Amino acid sequence: MGLGTIDENLQNLISHMSTFPESSLLGVIQNWAKIIGLCIALGVGSFECWMMMLGKRGMDVMKILHIIIISLCISSASWICEAAAAPGKSLGDMAYEMAQGMNDQVAEKEKDLADKQQEYSKKLREIITKAYEEEKSAKPDDGEGSFLGITEAIDEFKKNAEIRIKQATLSIETSLCEWISIAIRFIGEVFFQIVYYGMLVAQNIFMHLLAAFCPIAFAMSLAPPFRSAWSQWLSKYLSLSLWAFVIYMVLYYVDFIMQYNLLNDIAAYDKLINDSGTTSAATGSMGEILMLGMQGLGTTCMYVVGLLVGVFVMKFVPDVCSWLIPGGVGSPIGGAAVGVAMGGASMAAGVAGAAATGGASLAGAIGSQAGRNLQGPTP
Repeated sequence: MGLGTIDENLQNLISHMSTFPESSLLGVIQNWAKIIGLCIALGVGSFECWMMMLGKRGMDVMKILHIIIISLCISSASWICEAAAAPGKSLGDMAYEMAQGMNDQVAEKEKDLADKQQEYSKKLREIITKAYEEEKSAKPDDGEGSFLGITEAIDEFKKNAEIRIKQATLSIETSLCEWISIAIRFIGEVFFQIVYYGMLVAQNIFMHLLAAFCPIAFAMSLAPPFRSAWSQWLSKYLSLSLWAFVIYMVLYYVDFIMQYNLLNDIAAYDKLINDSGTTSAATGSMGEILMLGMQGLGTTCMYVVGLLVGVFVMKFVPDVCSWLIPGGVGSPIGGAAVGVAMGGASMAAGVAGAAATGGASLAGAIGSQAGRNLQGPTP
């Protein structure tokens, strides 16, 4: 479980997709686009030279040089795409390393939190056993065979059964909350994975499509109505190349949110463990037992909150990249998918959270009712 595991499983796919598939249909389209673009450039250049030779237009060396430069750009479209994508790829790699470092820190804090949960569970078991032993040692021995001795034996049996019930409730609650937490985390991570890797896959697909039609964009810029076609293409391509950088920065801040919540949870468990030595917390009551499960579920819910925040922020990645490179791709590309993922994740997390609360309450109710049944009617 965890973002590190998701990243490790699918990052190789993203790296493999980043290479332009020259042997596929897109490679064929790019080659034909180069041929068509060079034909257009040759036709426009020949027409301009013919008009100058006839004297209908003055000699314009810069116009001819502009056509030659455009022709060179058309024939070097693959190199231009690689050069344009290089800065964004470099920034993305640096942001990825930074996000990975934060992932490792979150993994360490999760391990520390798991240790605190086990320590608190062990402390509760010790408190339950200790309370029973102290109560047993405080009772005087009234002798065997007497009425009071039989009553004490019955009370001891009830107390022993109550301890067993509390211990069983603690075990059931721990297992139940663990499985519910796994389900909640799985739901949150699946929806975050859909948006996270969906955006990275979309980036590679769109960049390959733009690279395939790059020669056409440069060729169309020779026509006066499409004079800015090459600059519009370049701005969109540069904007797309920054998607990975912004996505990994979002991942970094999602990990930052999770780390902050984990630190708060560790502090809360430290307080519960330290307070277990006081009189009010040394009874091993059902409230203390339920506190373990609710605290664990609270940790999981905050984990999912961090994921949902990341999903929501992912919606603005295209917009942010278009701010960095004016004229880039806007948010309508990914807004719909992110909205669907946000709605599904919120609904699933709400259902899982309700099931978690109901399950923990049910475990406590079973234990409390069993304890009352063992005590018998009040005289």
